[in-house]
Parts: sequence; C-alpha cells; structure tokens
Amino acid sequence: NSCGTRNFSLPLDIARIAGPVLVEARVKGRGIEYGERGSFGPNLMLHYVNPPGSRKRHAWRKLANEYGTFDWKTWTLVDIVPSDAMGLQMVVVLQCCRGEMWVDGLTIWRAKEIPDADVKPPVSNPVADAIPRGRWAGKVRPGSCRGVMSGHDLSEEAFQTLQSWGVNLIRLQIGVRSKDLANGADYFQLLSNRIEACATTLARCQKYGIKVCLDLHSGPSTETTKHSSNFIPADYNTTLLRKAWRMILKRLGGHPAIYAYDILNEPSCSAATWERVFEEVVADIRMIDSKTPVVTESFARYYPPEMNVIYSPHIYAPHCLTHYGVGNQWKIRWSYLNYINGEWWDKERLRVAMKPYIDFSLAHPDARIYVGEFSCIAWVKNAGAYVNDCIELFEEYGWDWTYHAFRECQTWDVEYEAAEPYDTNLTHLRKAAVDTDRKQALLKGLRNNMMSVPTLTVRPQETDEPLVNPGMGLMMYHMAGRLWAYGASLPPGDTMDWFPGVSTVYLRFLWSEIEP
Repeated sequence: NSCGTRNFSLPLDIARIAGPVLVEARVKGRGIEYGERGSFGPNLMLHYVNPPGSRKRHAWRKLANEYGTFDWKTWTLVDIVPSDAMGLQMVVVLQCCRGEMWVDGLTIWRAKEIPDADVKPPVSNPVADAIPRGRWAGKVRPGSCRGVMSGHDLSEEAFQTLQSWGVNLIRLQIGVRSKDLANGADYFQLLSNRIEACATTLARCQKYGIKVCLDLHSGPSTETTKHSSNFIPADYNTTLLRKAWRMILKRLGGHPAIYAYDILNEPSCSAATWERVFEEVVADIRMIDSKTPVVTESFARYYPPEMNVIYSPHIYAPHCLTHYGVGNQWKIRWSYLNYINGEWWDKERLRVAMKPYIDFSLAHPDARIYVGEFSCIAWVKNAGAYVNDCIELFEEYGWDWTYHAFRECQTWDVEYEAAEPYDTNLTHLRKAAVDTDRKQALLKGLRNNMMSVPTLTVRPQETDEPLVNPGMGLMMYHMAGRLWAYGASLPPGDTMDWFPGVSTVYLRFLWSEIEP
C-alpha cells in the first residue's frame, strides 16, 4: 500500500542487439496508481548510455505505461540501438507509485523498415468498434467553442486573422518563464506584467467575438521538468497559487470575454494531491467569482454541477509521433496512418486513446469537456490527417477544443512547413507558400463555428409606408394633468394607428396621483 519503487534490470549484449529492434512484452496490472511525477509509474524501458558527443547521455526508451487494473496485453517499442552505446539493459520498474505489475514473454526482435506502399492496415479495430459513438456524429453541435492556444503574436492583425479563420476561443497563456526566475526575477512582479498584457488581449478578444480561457501556464513554487510544466509535491502549500489567482481575478475577473479559468497547466502529481490543490484554489476563486467555470486537467473525480467544472484533456497520442524530434527523444521517424511501435494508428486508434475521456463523458452526460491542447509536429508525414481525425472525434463527442498553438513555436505553427531534405532543426522550418495540410485541417474544423451559429434570413420588402420604430417617429402628447380627463373624449381603443408616423403616446401624471 505504501508508495515506493520496485525494479529489476536485465543486462543485454550490445553486440547482438545493436541496430533497429522491436521489443515486445506481455504485461498485466492491478490497482496501479499514478506516481508523483509524470514519468513515474509502471515502466518497461530499454536503457543504454549514448556515445560521447550525444545530446543526451542516457537513453530511456519506454515501451508503454498504463494505470489501474488491466488484463494481459502486449507492450511494444521500436528503437535503433547505437553500436557504440554502453551498458545496455532492460529495466522493469514500478517507480514511486502503488500497485502490482506482472511481466511475461519479453522478446527482442530484429526490426526492418519496409516501404509505405508495402504496408497493409488491419481489417478492423475490435477495441474501437466496442466504443460507443458520439451523439454528434455527422452533425454540428451548436454553441461549441473551437479555436487555438495563444502564441507570441497577439497583435490587431493576428486577431483579424483569427476572426477570418472562424476562431471563437483562445486558450491564453499566463506564463512566467523559468529562466527569468533562475536569473533572480520575482514571480509575482513578472505575473503582474503578464496580467496587464492579458487585459489588452481580452479587449481585443471581445472586439472580435472571441472567448478566452485564462491558462495559468506556470505556477508559483512549482517545478518545470522535462515531463511536466508544473511538478507539485505531495505537501505543496497552495498559498502562493491562490495569491496568483487573486491577482488575476482582481484585474481580469468578470470580463465578458472570459470562457473559464484553467487553474494550472499540466500539473504533475498524484490524483489525491491535485484534488486537494484544485479544491483549495477553487474555494478561493469562488469568494470572488461565483459563476465563471473552472478547468481541471484531471479526470480522477467528477465534481457536482454547482461547482461549474470543465474537464480538459491534452491529446498528444502517440507521443513519439506528435513530438518526434523534440529533445532528440526518438530516433524513428514515424508517420500517421501507419504502424507505430507495432500498432496501426488511424482515427479508430485515436478513438481508443481517447476512451478514458469518452467513458467519463458517457458516465457524466452533463460534464463539459474541453480539449485544451492537441497538435502534431510540422515534419510528421500525414500530420494534417492526424489533426483532422482528432477534430472529427472532438466534434463527434461534442467537446470544445483549441489547437496548440497559433504563432508560438514554429514546430507547431500551421503556417510553417518543414523543408526537405528533412531534419529536426528549427532553422529548417520555413513559412509555407500555400496552406499546409495541418492548416487545411484546422480551418475545416473551425468552419463548424460558422455553421453552428443560428441564423435568420430576412428579406425586407419595399414599401411607401412611414418608418415607425420604438423611440423614433412622431409623439402624441396628452399634456393635461387631470387624470379624469384621459380618455373622456376619445373612443375606446384609440391607439393613434390612424395617424401615420406616430410611435409613442405621452401621458403626463402628477406625482400626487401616483403616490398620494
């Protein structure tokens, strides 16, 4: 029951295994809980020390990880092991978490790349076939919000572009850079500056009819790691986080353009720790703002409707595809609509990846789900199809969504493309002369905003009649201050319809008649 670590290492012969390999293992789990950090939990990893001069000293190639209770299944990994790597071993570990894991049938195969033309997709996906379809399949859900995550360009021109694309929601990052803090800057002074900049952005959003999800992207006294934007220890004190939100609400709270408050971006902690932190911060917010929805990125608990909670997953699956080349973590250049680590990835496989959120939404029909981030990096083959399939699934289940990100890092920017011959250097990206496949997919999804707005077509007929509107036109004055005289000499029901252009009748009363 205690949170701890159990591991086993199996040394491997580098001479026999170097080169492209496929690793398979049969795994079963029971009652496995999330560890404190994003990388903690049940792991099967191929570990080796990279050759001198490599960007990263140690390589930890993870097969997969899963939580909860599950029956025997196969985890797979494809990797290229350098011939001059050292200390090759297979590591089986339950790291800083609770639960039980069984491993059987560990096999390492020699892998071989074949042309895409020779790859045949499976006939069906039985797991996906068993997942209920969404009620909005083939339809457009009215009132949905669709848009982008904010980047560096928040200019007037940028908002004109976003309006032309059909964006009606922005996830606005309120971030404090860790390198500024490392240089001795004060978090709350930097936050104050960011809040003032956000006030200008909110005004522009209101002008262009765009809602804003305020995203506290980096919190006070949290730690940024390679696995998480905000690592939160179990004993985290929420005092400073609550102070940050009070500052935000004092300047921005209640603004008509606000969609929701995203309490903290991608927190890394146990479910119990996040539940405590979330509830303490929300209680503080509700003393100032009792109505605006609050966002949690955890699905571990359903909150009662009166708390007005929005549940927000971030979809980057499989991570080795969407983030290929980021931090030099993966050596295989995967493509979408193809096999990735032994599994065929297409729209139905994405449906399986989203099953925890689908199950949650079916169990709680009134729960509002908002995909705060999803994307696929510029140099992935068929990245546009990936973005399109994600959006189609979001639409099918009636979820709001924002693409990561608009004019932020060029690797995610739909206005940029990776030039061939391919590499993962940012300098190899260029502004696209024509719309990229990712941009085409994004614009297609955003067009649903235009389709979901109820419209009424009016075709006025020409007429010579006087134009009469409330508050405009002629006024008939009854100036007498004698209450008994009103109507005495007028026929019943005389409303001045006979006098062209009269829109208002004025009756004068003495205050003594109203309140004797």
